[in-house]
Amino acid sequence: MEREPTLSEMLDDPLVRLVMARDGVRPDEVRTLIAATAARLAARSAARSADAHPSAETAAPAASGLAA
Repeated sequence: MEREPTLSEMLDDPLVRLVMARDGVRPDEVRTLIAATAARLAARSAARSADAHPSAETAAPAASGLAA
């Protein structure tokens, strides 16, 4: 079964290296950009998950409708 190439495999490809060199892009810059984007997406996903499922400590108490 064929699989998608890994990032390292793509960045090691001679043709990709030529295009990157022409554009003035280094492999470490690509890795840094991808890592930063992954971290940003993970943080956004965690924030959305926390908003959708507040913990018992942060959830507002339910109104009972009874006056104290």
